[in-house]
Amino acid sequence: MMEFSLWKKLKRRLRKRRKPLWTLGGILIMLLPLLAAPQASTAAELRMEDYNYAPASLIEALQNQHEELEVLLKKEYVCGEEFSQLGRMNVRSIIELLGKHPAWTAHLNGQAQVVMVEYIQDLSDACKQHAFMSLDKDGNLSLFDGPPAKEKVMRTFFQLDMSYMESSLPKEQVQALADGIKINDLDDYNSMLSAYSEFAVREPASRGAMKRSY
Repeated sequence: MMEFSLWKKLKRRLRKRRKPLWTLGGILIMLLPLLAAPQASTAAELRMEDYNYAPASLIEALQNQHEELEVLLKKEYVCGEEFSQLGRMNVRSIIELLGKHPAWTAHLNGQAQVVMVEYIQDLSDACKQHAFMSLDKDGNLSLFDGPPAKEKVMRTFFQLDMSYMESSLPKEQVQALADGIKINDLDDYNSMLSAYSEFAVREPASRGAMKRSY
């Protein structure tokens, strides 16, 4: 492509001359200024001050990328995550996409893929269908993928003071937690954390103060 462009420029110069210089020396003389002219680099020439909305680490990682990269979108929920493909993009398109979505973050992973991350204050659809809150084997309030009997812990929150909880709550409520309480939405999730935070293991004085506040 560059050779074709140079030849077009050379022909325009030749047409302007009264006496064509169709000698090798003449052609070289005309080519010299064109060859000496700086050519556009295929590498990404990104200045951080021009893209201050993008992570500096991403700008640095993309500086020497010459090829288009695969771009993924990771939706990271309070519980669960989802991935989708956005296609292949050049470096500037990747940075401009971030500019259109200022709440997103991004990083270059080990597979030379750019992962855009969108944080969503909700539960993923899969989490809404399968999440339970219960106790793990160490007495921690935990979020499970499926019934607690399967022991697929997705997240652990805090350890519960079992003696304090059993003396404060009806046996049916304690048993329900042990069996696993289905989490259907973000309200259920937050309500469970709020309700059982009173029984989190803490200093006795702090525990008493929290008890009186309810």
